[in-house]
Amino acid sequence: MKVVVSGSRSVRILPEAAQDALRKLMTLGAQILVGDCEGVDRVVQDFLSEAGYTNVTVYHIGLRPRHNRGFPTVAVSGTRYEDKDIRMCQEAEYGLAIWDGRSPGTRRNISRVPKTRVIVAESRQQRRERVSHVVHGLQDFLNAVEEGDLAVEDVSFDLRLGVLKHLRSPYQE
Repeated sequence: MKVVVSGSRSVRILPEAAQDALRKLMTLGAQILVGDCEGVDRVVQDFLSEAGYTNVTVYHIGLRPRHNRGFPTVAVSGTRYEDKDIRMCQEAEYGLAIWDGRSPGTRRNISRVPKTRVIVAESRQQRRERVSHVVHGLQDFLNAVEEGDLAVEDVSFDLRLGVLKHLRSPYQE
């Protein structure tokens, strides 16, 4: 069974669901086809290498891959990185896409391999935006309490516990 693993360049951390899917593929002995780019290609290569999995082939354009953790390679003729993606998708029976929800290249790979499992992952920018939103919301809440616009007694006990839990430093446990 050949599985192409592709994904967004913005993804720097493999979601747990992607790690589980890769573990299952390793258990099945799947031949994993992966590219040589930053992002998903690189973190998938790192994950598979650290797991000691060797049934992996890295596809690239040009003389040598941009990133390779010691796996066999296939040089694809062409001038566009999309040529490499097309070739991998043609050779694969299944796909695993780790997608930030935005990458047009990953979207095209999903459409090229009908049997593709899609795992949506946050990019670093999306993670920063989410954390920033939470921090600003918490700051607004604390400002309202501090300025007297909101009395601590008016806040539910569960919410107070939740705020304290999130404010607690890991060193206070």
